[in-house]
Amino acid sequence: MSNLKFLDDPARYHLPETSHPHLHWIYTALVTIGPIEEVGQRPEGLQRIIPITGGRFRGPRLQGSIIPGGMDWNLHRTDGTSLVEASYFMRSDDGVVIKITNCGVNIRPESGAPRLRPSFTAPVFAAPAGRYEFLNQGVFVGTLEPVPGENAVRIGVFQLG
Repeated sequence: MSNLKFLDDPARYHLPETSHPHLHWIYTALVTIGPIEEVGQRPEGLQRIIPITGGRFRGPRLQGSIIPGGMDWNLHRTDGTSLVEASYFMRSDDGVVIKITNCGVNIRPESGAPRLRPSFTAPVFAAPAGRYEFLNQGVFVGTLEPVPGENAVRIGVFQLG
């Protein structure tokens, strides 16, 4: 049996700088959305469907378009937050189709308060073998914020490294 005294040593909880995650920008997407459809009340809150109608994405290693037809099965919870649960496809400019599942929590500012930061998500990709398969092998975080004056959201995607 292991001696658990090491758990009481504060020095053991220090993370060296090499253990800190760093973010590498992958792309930014401008995603157009359709009218929100309220599906109905659930015990956790109001279920909504937000259609994904298209858009574009650009980054240093890939760019292309958002394929219309995806959805965000959004749950507006009774505590004022919304759960993002989006699934859609994007097509790179060289014709490769990549699936994205993007989940997160959208924390809304108090009524009348300005939005100070974007919401955060955890996108997961399904890309075919080849040029974009690095998307299958990484851990990613995303930012999500409305595009003022447009029926669209801006999504930033970063790889942890």
